[in-house]
Amino acid sequence: MGRADARPAAVPQLQSGALGGEVAYYRRFHGRFTPQNVVFDANLQEFAIRVGYICARENGGMLSPTAAFTQVQILWEQLALS
Repeated sequence: MGRADARPAAVPQLQSGALGGEVAYYRRFHGRFTPQNVVFDANLQEFAIRVGYICARENGGMLSPTAAFTQVQILWEQLALS
């Protein structure tokens, strides 16, 4: 086997997300188990993934810093309402 075939020890489970593709969730929920906490945790993970995509697009020159900030601010407001 070549080096390209090497895989990490723990492969994250893929789930369909609102982004239109597959989204990897790298951790489980830890904390007091209530439906509200689980929903907020899922929303927080989705927020982090989306912010990562926005940052990558901004760093790649496909999005201006102002537009990236605006998009992150909108996502933050949506997270705060969840």
